[in-house]
Amino acid sequence: MQPFMSRDTINVKLIRYLDDQLEAVPLGQVAQALSIDRNTVKTHIAELQTLIQQHFSTTDMTLTFSAQAGVQFQRRATVNLNQIMLLLTDESLMTKLVKSTFDGVLHSLGQFNDLNFVSDSTAKRHVKDLQSHLALFGLHYSPASHELVGDEAMVRLCYYRVYWETYSHFEWPFPQYSQTAIIDKIQNWLHARRIHLGKAAQLQLAYWWVIMTQRQRQGHQIELPQPVLEAQVQDQSIAQWMAPLAATGQEAVFLSYCWAFFCIHQQPVVLKVGQQVQAASRQTLQKLESLFGKGLNPVAAETMMTQLNLNHSYSLIFQTGGLILERDTLVQTLKQRRPWLVAELTTLLNELQTTGNPAFQNQSYLLVTLVPLVLRYFDTSVLNPTLNIFLALDATSAYRVWLEKEIMTQLADQYAVRFVARRADSELVISNLDMAVSQPLISINTPPNRRDWATLKTFRL
Repeated sequence: MQPFMSRDTINVKLIRYLDDQLEAVPLGQVAQALSIDRNTVKTHIAELQTLIQQHFSTTDMTLTFSAQAGVQFQRRATVNLNQIMLLLTDESLMTKLVKSTFDGVLHSLGQFNDLNFVSDSTAKRHVKDLQSHLALFGLHYSPASHELVGDEAMVRLCYYRVYWETYSHFEWPFPQYSQTAIIDKIQNWLHARRIHLGKAAQLQLAYWWVIMTQRQRQGHQIELPQPVLEAQVQDQSIAQWMAPLAATGQEAVFLSYCWAFFCIHQQPVVLKVGQQVQAASRQTLQKLESLFGKGLNPVAAETMMTQLNLNHSYSLIFQTGGLILERDTLVQTLKQRRPWLVAELTTLLNELQTTGNPAFQNQSYLLVTLVPLVLRYFDTSVLNPTLNIFLALDATSAYRVWLEKEIMTQLADQYAVRFVARRADSELVISNLDMAVSQPLISINTPPNRRDWATLKTFRL
């Protein structure tokens, strides 16, 4: 759940769980999956049924329950699940607080408290939570002036995260700006540039345009590092690229980069970057090729350099953290599944940072964007630790050969599997026999079922 929004957690978990089920699910299974009791599940099923009946036709969405058949949720393929999420989402006090700083009408925390009927103690508690979230962006909140304080680019990134992640699937959150008029401007610009962007990407650019415009109206101007001002897009200065959406100058450059970084493109935006960014990307690629013992072919190298140029430009503009949604989730997942890969890339980036090139300063962002690139272009199995397995099987030699291949396939992303002839040399014993051993043991069926394979994948050295 995003930190700046408040959701009915159980109902959200319930609807997401049921949407992932292809058939009716027994009530007990739902209770176990959500770690709540059966009566609580019944209560929330009834709440969701009422909500769905009030807002959706039976052809669009249904939720049924009976003691015999269990619980079943169905929705038409054209109905996005986020439509019901809006009904389960409320603005938190923290969201209201951040939005108030963006609007710029109030000028102290006391004014905000009076307007929202909030006690000083309640406000202080939420401000404390807010400060911890703002620290992800290198920012802090000033109660005296009722504003976010810190680097202007990071302030804007914070506002984008709050507004986009809270409202993008639900409603237009800027009543002082006309969504239709802004989208029209963007579509005219796209037509003039002969660029195709989907509706979601157009909306992302509209959010950035509003944030940039609002901050300028409040007297906040962007100041960008010199290396990012040197870039070109399609042989045109990046300062001219957004005309007439933004006047020339650093504000136009900033909006151009936001378009390149955040809007959904079928292909990465190709920037002709300056020497500092180019050097950072080249050093990164050379380090990776050395680490994995493989040089990329010219086409793959050029494509990867394009993405690395974007990543290092981002690091120059947004110099710290700022990860909230899918990127932070990705790196946490990878730390669990491929900790050695994350560790190696972290070490690589730390070494590059010592070169003094400021394009390496946002290490957290660079890490989570580098991992997918590495997985795409390099065979990461060379970094996998060796796992020595002893097979104690009551089976034919042909079955043993088949099982060895299947185990190697199942564990290919995690280990370099080696089968040993002596149990004493193993780190894991796999057997279809009833036996006791001193090493870790996984007992399997013949042939292994889905539970067996799932258990095997959870094994850690």
